[in-house]
Amino acid sequence: MKKWILMCLLLSCTLACNTATTGGAKVQALKTGMPNTVALPDGKVVYDLNGEWDVTLRACTTNTGVIKITQEGDRFVGVVVSGNLPQVTEKGEKVKGRVEGNELTNVSFYTWQGWAMSTAEIKNSGNEIVIETAISEASPTTILKRK
Repeated sequence: MKKWILMCLLLSCTLACNTATTGGAKVQALKTGMPNTVALPDGKVVYDLNGEWDVTLRACTTNTGVIKITQEGDRFVGVVVSGNLPQVTEKGEKVKGRVEGNELTNVSFYTWQGWAMSTAEIKNSGNEIVIETAISEASPTTILKRK
Protein backbone atom coordinates (compact mmCIF):
# COMPACT_ATOMS: atom_id res chain seq x y z
CA MET A 1 0.00 0.00 0.00
CA LYS A 2 2.84 2.42 0.84
CA LYS A 3 4.46 1.69 -2.53
CA TRP A 4 1.20 2.50 -4.28
CA ILE A 5 0.81 5.82 -2.46
CA LEU A 6 4.44 6.71 -3.13
CA MET A 7 4.08 5.91 -6.86
CA CYS A 8 0.90 8.02 -7.12
CA LEU A 9 2.59 10.91 -5.32
CA LEU A 10 5.62 10.70 -7.61
CA LEU A 11 3.42 10.61 -10.73
CA SER A 12 1.42 13.63 -9.49
CA CYS A 13 4.60 15.62 -8.86
CA THR A 14 5.96 14.73 -12.30
CA LEU A 15 2.76 15.87 -14.02
CA ALA A 16 2.64 19.09 -12.00
CA CYS A 17 6.26 19.91 -12.86
CA ASN A 18 5.64 19.21 -16.55
CA THR A 19 2.57 21.44 -16.56
CA ALA A 20 4.44 24.24 -14.81
CA THR A 21 7.39 24.17 -17.19
CA THR A 22 5.28 24.01 -20.36
CA GLY A 23 2.65 26.50 -19.22
CA GLY A 24 0.03 23.78 -19.29
CA ALA A 25 0.46 23.30 -23.02
CA LYS A 26 1.49 19.97 -24.42
CA VAL A 27 4.68 20.43 -26.43
CA GLN A 28 4.45 18.38 -29.60
CA ALA A 29 7.46 17.29 -31.60
CA LEU A 30 7.47 18.61 -35.15
CA LYS A 31 7.05 16.10 -37.97
CA THR A 32 7.62 16.29 -41.71
CA GLY A 33 4.60 17.73 -43.47
CA MET A 34 3.34 19.81 -40.56
CA PRO A 35 2.40 23.40 -41.51
CA ASN A 36 5.21 25.98 -41.44
CA THR A 37 7.94 23.37 -41.07
CA VAL A 38 10.95 22.31 -43.07
CA ALA A 39 13.23 19.25 -42.87
CA LEU A 40 16.92 20.06 -42.51
CA PRO A 41 19.58 18.02 -44.33
CA ASP A 42 20.29 16.10 -41.10
CA GLY A 43 16.63 14.99 -40.98
CA LYS A 44 15.55 17.27 -38.12
CA VAL A 45 12.26 19.10 -38.61
CA VAL A 46 12.14 22.76 -37.57
CA TYR A 47 9.79 25.66 -38.03
CA ASP A 48 10.30 27.45 -41.34
CA LEU A 49 10.58 31.15 -40.51
CA ASN A 50 11.25 32.35 -44.07
CA GLY A 51 9.07 35.19 -45.28
CA GLU A 52 7.61 38.50 -44.22
CA TRP A 53 6.30 39.13 -40.71
CA ASP A 54 4.24 42.02 -39.35
CA VAL A 55 6.01 43.42 -36.30
CA THR A 56 4.77 45.29 -33.24
CA LEU A 57 7.51 46.48 -30.87
CA ARG A 58 6.38 47.75 -27.48
CA ALA A 59 8.79 49.56 -25.18
CA CYS A 60 8.47 53.23 -24.19
CA THR A 61 6.43 53.70 -27.39
CA THR A 62 4.88 51.32 -29.89
CA ASN A 63 6.52 50.88 -33.27
CA THR A 64 5.34 48.77 -36.19
CA GLY A 65 6.76 47.49 -39.41
CA VAL A 66 7.59 44.47 -41.50
CA ILE A 67 10.59 42.19 -41.11
CA LYS A 68 11.72 39.73 -43.74
CA ILE A 69 13.23 36.63 -42.16
CA THR A 70 15.72 34.57 -44.13
CA GLN A 71 16.48 31.13 -42.73
CA GLU A 72 19.41 29.00 -43.82
CA GLY A 73 19.33 25.63 -42.11
CA ASP A 74 18.78 26.30 -38.43
CA ARG A 75 19.98 29.94 -38.49
CA PHE A 76 17.79 32.95 -39.22
CA VAL A 77 18.16 36.71 -39.68
CA GLY A 78 15.36 39.27 -39.77
CA VAL A 79 15.81 42.48 -41.78
CA VAL A 80 13.47 45.46 -41.53
CA VAL A 81 11.81 46.15 -44.89
CA SER A 82 9.29 48.83 -43.85
CA GLY A 83 7.81 50.71 -40.92
CA ASN A 84 9.13 52.80 -38.07
CA LEU A 85 11.17 50.20 -36.19
CA PRO A 86 14.09 51.97 -34.49
CA GLN A 87 17.72 50.88 -34.32
CA VAL A 88 18.85 48.50 -37.01
CA THR A 89 22.31 47.48 -38.17
CA GLU A 90 23.84 48.97 -41.30
CA LYS A 91 22.38 45.94 -43.15
CA GLY A 92 18.93 46.59 -41.67
CA GLU A 93 19.14 43.58 -39.34
CA LYS A 94 16.89 43.59 -36.27
CA VAL A 95 16.82 39.98 -35.01
CA LYS A 96 18.87 36.81 -35.45
CA GLY A 97 19.19 33.40 -33.86
CA ARG A 98 18.69 29.69 -34.31
CA VAL A 99 15.62 27.51 -34.63
CA GLU A 100 15.72 24.07 -33.04
CA GLY A 101 12.50 22.17 -33.67
CA ASN A 102 9.76 24.26 -32.12
CA GLU A 103 12.10 26.49 -30.11
CA LEU A 104 14.23 29.54 -30.80
CA THR A 105 17.68 29.73 -29.24
CA ASN A 106 20.61 32.17 -29.24
CA VAL A 107 18.21 34.96 -30.13
CA SER A 108 19.70 38.46 -30.37
CA PHE A 109 17.63 41.60 -30.88
CA TYR A 110 19.22 44.85 -32.08
CA THR A 111 18.58 47.76 -29.69
CA TRP A 112 19.96 51.23 -29.03
CA GLN A 113 22.62 49.42 -26.97
CA GLY A 114 23.56 47.09 -29.84
CA TRP A 115 22.84 43.36 -29.99
CA ALA A 116 21.08 42.13 -26.84
CA MET A 117 20.42 38.53 -25.90
CA SER A 118 16.70 37.83 -25.82
CA THR A 119 14.24 35.07 -25.16
CA ALA A 120 11.79 34.10 -27.86
CA GLU A 121 8.86 31.76 -28.13
CA ILE A 122 7.14 30.38 -31.22
CA LYS A 123 3.36 30.29 -30.89
CA ASN A 124 0.25 29.57 -32.90
CA SER A 125 1.72 26.70 -34.97
CA GLY A 126 4.65 28.77 -36.19
CA ASN A 127 2.59 31.83 -37.14
CA GLU A 128 3.67 34.05 -34.25
CA ILE A 129 6.91 34.81 -32.43
CA VAL A 130 7.15 36.70 -29.14
CA ILE A 131 10.56 38.15 -28.27
CA GLU A 132 11.43 39.55 -24.83
CA THR A 133 14.57 41.66 -24.54
CA ALA A 134 15.80 42.74 -21.10
CA ILE A 135 17.80 45.96 -21.36
CA SER A 136 17.95 48.74 -18.76
CA GLU A 137 14.56 50.27 -17.92
CA ALA A 138 13.07 49.69 -21.36
CA SER A 139 12.57 46.00 -21.90
CA PRO A 140 10.92 45.73 -25.29
CA THR A 141 8.43 43.05 -26.18
CA THR A 142 8.30 42.33 -29.89
CA ILE A 143 5.51 40.37 -31.54
CA LEU A 144 5.97 39.02 -35.05
CA LYS A 145 2.99 37.64 -36.98
CA ARG A 146 3.39 35.77 -40.24
CA LYS A 147 1.89 37.65 -43.20
